[in-house]
Amino acid sequence: MIAISQRIHTRGRSAKQKPSLRQMEPEVAQAAAVLDMQFARWDLLREALSHRSYLNEDASATESNERLEFLGDAALGFIVARYLFDRFKDAPEGQLTRRRMALVSNQTLARWARRIGLDRMLLISKGERGIELPDRVLGGAFEALLAAILLDRGSAAVEAFLVPILDAEADELVARTMAGNFKGRLQEIVQERERITPTYQTLDTPEADQERRFTVAVMLDDHMLATGQGKSKQIAEQAAAEAGLAVYIAQERAAADGEDEDN
Repeated sequence: MIAISQRIHTRGRSAKQKPSLRQMEPEVAQAAAVLDMQFARWDLLREALSHRSYLNEDASATESNERLEFLGDAALGFIVARYLFDRFKDAPEGQLTRRRMALVSNQTLARWARRIGLDRMLLISKGERGIELPDRVLGGAFEALLAAILLDRGSAAVEAFLVPILDAEADELVARTMAGNFKGRLQEIVQERERITPTYQTLDTPEADQERRFTVAVMLDDHMLATGQGKSKQIAEQAAAEAGLAVYIAQERAAADGEDEDN
C-alpha cells in the first residue's frame, strides 16, 4: 500500500506548485495541530477538509473531498478488516462482517470526526456554518482525512492514527453490535445502497393459548429479504433484520464476484 500511495502522490501533481500552510485557511492549520502531523503536501489536508459547498465560496478551492473520501473508504475498510482479523481470531466470517460494519458506519465515523473537532474545521459554505452537520458529511470527511494521510505519509501513518482509536472503542462497539440494533444497521446499509427503507410485516401472530412466538418478515419494497421469530414483535423484527443483514451482504458479495468473472 505504501508503494501505491507514493505513486499516486507523485503522478500528475508534481508539476503543481505546493502552497504553504500559511497560505491556507486557519482551519487547515488547526487540523494539522490536532493531528500533530507535518504534511509535505498541505493542499492534500486542505482538500480533505473541503466540502463541495465550499467550492462556491473560494475560487482557489477547485477540488472537494469526495475523491479522497473514496480512497479513504477503501483504506479504512482494509485497516479495520485486518484489525478485526487479528483481534478476533476465532470469529467466523459473518461475525467479522457485522463487527466491521459497526466500525465503519457513518454514525461511528461521525463520532470520531467530532471527537477530533472536524465538525469545527471543515471548509463549508457560509449557510452551513454553525449548524450540526449530518453524520454522512462528517463520516465522509473522516475518510477523506485518512486518504490525505495515506497519500502524504503512507499507510503506516494511517494505521498509527487509526489503530489507537480502534483499540479504545472496538470492544464496546462490537459488544453493542453483537447485542445489537440490527434494524438500524440494515436500514443504514440499504438506504445508502438503494435509497429505500426496509419495512416489516407480521406473518404469524400466536393465539392466546399458544406459546407467544411471532414471525416477522423484513421487506425491501415488495421483496421479502428474510424472516425472524421472537416472543414479541420487536424481538422478531430484530431477528429478521439480523438474518436480512446476512442475506443482503451475501447477495452483494455474489454480485461482486459475478462482475469480477465477467471482467
